Amino acid sequence: MTSYESFKNRFLSSLAKHSPGQEIQCRSTSLSQQYGIAELDVRECLSAWAEEGLIRLQAFDGEGFRDQDGQTHTRTLFLNPTGGYYSVSLRTPGREFVELLSKTKIGFITSGG
Repeated sequence: MTSYESFKNRFLSSLAKHSPGQEIQCRSTSLSQQYGIAELDVRECLSAWAEEGLIRLQAFDGEGFRDQDGQTHTRTLFLNPTGGYYSVSLRTPGREFVELLSKTKIGFITSGG
């Protein structure tokens, strides 16, 4: 498993511990230190996961909170007037991803019936 796969698995699993839709405040610098991934790579990963629909990524742009899709440029999302803080929440496909992780940790996928 690569460090990027580990980051994805661990980060999404940590989001799954919260209530569905609950937003968590993050900064790329903190995530970089916590998961051992370069800050620029953290931003790229989060943007990619948002585009995949696994997470919802929002930031304050000076007028209101905007989803990544509403930002004119991804850089604006991460370098915002709140000191680089942004909100992340896990979407349903992200929860499904985490569920599959827990089922495959024992070496096989169990069926639900």
